[in-house]
Amino acid sequence: TVSLGVLAQTAGELLALQSQFAQLALLDGEEQLRLLDRFGGPELLSCRQKLADALHRVIEAERGLRALTAEEKELQERFSNAERVREVLKTTEAGESPESLELQLNSLESRLRGLQDLKDRRRRLNDGEGGGLQADLAEVLGGIELLSGEDRENLLEAREQVAGGLDRLCRLLDKAASAQAIADLEEETERLESRLGRLRKAFRLSGLSSFDQLSDWLKEADRASQWLAGLSDQRTKLAAGRAEGTKELSDAVACLRQKRRDAAGRLKTAASAHLSGMAMEGCGFDVVLTKLDKVRANGAENVDFVLRRGS
Repeated sequence: TVSLGVLAQTAGELLALQSQFAQLALLDGEEQLRLLDRFGGPELLSCRQKLADALHRVIEAERGLRALTAEEKELQERFSNAERVREVLKTTEAGESPESLELQLNSLESRLRGLQDLKDRRRRLNDGEGGGLQADLAEVLGGIELLSGEDRENLLEAREQVAGGLDRLCRLLDKAASAQAIADLEEETERLESRLGRLRKAFRLSGLSSFDQLSDWLKEADRASQWLAGLSDQRTKLAAGRAEGTKELSDAVACLRQKRRDAAGRLKTAASAHLSGMAMEGCGFDVVLTKLDKVRANGAENVDFVLRRGS
């Protein structure tokens, strides 16, 4: 089976069906051009086919060049920050995520607040200026020496134990909440904040939200970079094909135009010879070719069949 369109096209070459208004088809420009080309013979039809093939190659080459340009622009925009992201990730540890770093940062900040709180509590024991819990205790127990007997000895012993315990507690607190310990923790916190900031920057630059996505994105960026590196060769090849097709197209346009001029002259002579036999002795027939600015698949000219009174 064949489609109706194919059947109609094929039958049109094999059959000529005459109806009351069939002659009106001669008024159609496309039909006039088809008739002229068929009258021109195989050489003219060959030129017409060469023109159509060359035009197709030029159009395909131009379409390919536009597609390359569009793809180049899309990839450059999509992966414009890829190198910056790589530089940022060089300073982060593999597998880190903003969530894990935030948990670590919260833990460090909590420890830092705890140390600072211990330091404040340490000042309550001894503020370094003769005040604090130690000074209060010394004042409270200051009159023990005035006592006598067993009570005095027991109180003195207890006072020494308390004072010794407070001294030891102060030393332990001084060690745990020392300026160096707090400085070290603050430095570690700053480093972690910096890593977290860089990691957030990497995700912001890429527009992604997870390491898996970022890893795939960077692999795509590598493939895009390789494709862009070979883009010049692809563009050169397509441009060469377009130039070759344009030259063939120009030659085919000139060939077809000349063949049509020759065919138009012969058709004019042949048609005019039949007019007298059709009781149209006073009429003249002409074939007018009009050059077009744009090349089409069927050529670069329009044709008009002109029938006029007088020779």
